[in-house]
Amino acid sequence: MQTCTRNGCGQSYEPAANNDMACQYHPGKPVFHEGLKGWTCCKPREHSFDDFLEIKGCQLGPHSSEPKHKDDPFKADLTKYDDVLPEPAAEPAAPP
Repeated sequence: MQTCTRNGCGQSYEPAANNDMACQYHPGKPVFHEGLKGWTCCKPREHSFDDFLEIKGCQLGPHSSEPKHKDDPFKADLTKYDDVLPEPAAEPAAPP
């Protein structure tokens, strides 16, 4: 079994049983503004974080196991900058 990574879903599913109506999810991003929480893709807004997590998805589609943040620039892989980062200083030798 796999776990769906779509926003608002998180259900476990069998890939063989996955279909175009299996997942109810939010295609948008979460919005937190002036004490209200919701999604960019639909109108419901909640004050409580628990209620926000319970907002039903506004779109149907197949479950997905793709990582949520694979193209998110804020979740960038910083290892590509290793060549520009200074090397850590060597530890001083212990006295004899």
